[in-house]
Amino acid sequence: MIDSALSFIDNIRKKDSFVKKESFLADILFCDHLSVPFVRWVSRFKMITPNGITISALFVSLLAIYYYYLGGYSNLLIGAGVFYIADVLDGVDGKLARKNNIKSEFGAKLDRYSDSLRKLLAIIALVYSDPSSNYILLIGLVLFHYSLNYVKYDKNTEHLKRCQKSGLKSFYEPWDAMFLLLVIGPLFNNFFIGLILTIALQILKMLFHLNRNRKVIST
Repeated sequence: MIDSALSFIDNIRKKDSFVKKESFLADILFCDHLSVPFVRWVSRFKMITPNGITISALFVSLLAIYYYYLGGYSNLLIGAGVFYIADVLDGVDGKLARKNNIKSEFGAKLDRYSDSLRKLLAIIALVYSDPSSNYILLIGLVLFHYSLNYVKYDKNTEHLKRCQKSGLKSFYEPWDAMFLLLVIGPLFNNFFIGLILTIALQILKMLFHLNRNRKVIST
């Protein structure tokens, strides 16, 4: 089953020279089909820089966050669509930097800090607007979600090599969790369920690797 999934991913992913050899699953499935053609077009305009795209993605995210803050299904639906556009733009900056060979350490830091900021603000807005109003539970789950990213465990190297051979970093990286939580979740007007699903997948990924490693040791 895993081999079939990896084969499918390898067949649909974009393989232009400026696309990373190993991408996130959310990018391959939802973003690259828009960001890659956009990079081909926008790279002709030298006044458009990767840092400018990063800042643009942040401002687009702020618009989405405003809709998340307002709450209600219609606003969450609009916010999810706008945040999706921001995610596509976020995939453009790195590709544009590689295509035009203008990569910089400052640009990498700007992209990283921008992603962290917009994720944090979006989560705050979604917690605030959640109809359950159970803020203590939601904040506790958000903190638990973040803490899972720092849990140290041995990943199965054989599985990772199989993923990377098909152009996938691995199944369910933090970027994929962010896409699920902040784009897919609001579409269903239930941040709580999206958060639970995000955490469940984080835990399942750990258990998957631990089980794979246990099988290797036993053999």
